[in-house]
Amino acid sequence: MTTTPTKRATVHLEPDLHRALRLKSAETLRSVSDLVNEAIRADLAEDAGDLNAFNTRKDEPTIAFGEFVKRLTAPEPGRAPGRGRGRRGRGGRGSGCS
Repeated sequence: MTTTPTKRATVHLEPDLHRALRLKSAETLRSVSDLVNEAIRADLAEDAGDLNAFNTRKDEPTIAFGEFVKRLTAPEPGRAPGRGRGRRGRGGRGSGCS
């Protein structure tokens, strides 16, 4: 059990999640509270990492979606238009679409 001060909270869990949490608690000899605290701490750490990534990239130039798609579908230099670029899965030969 943790020695830091704690706060009590009521959390409503789906029955399957509650059962899985109880089973993990028993198997790992850790309290449900410890497991929940660890999961929340990990989720918040992931959010902090995402925010850091956003802050790092905030000054990068933006591009409109339409312009991005145009760049993706433009022929590569030295390659004939319409050859070898992402046509599978769009109803072409062998795609299974008709």
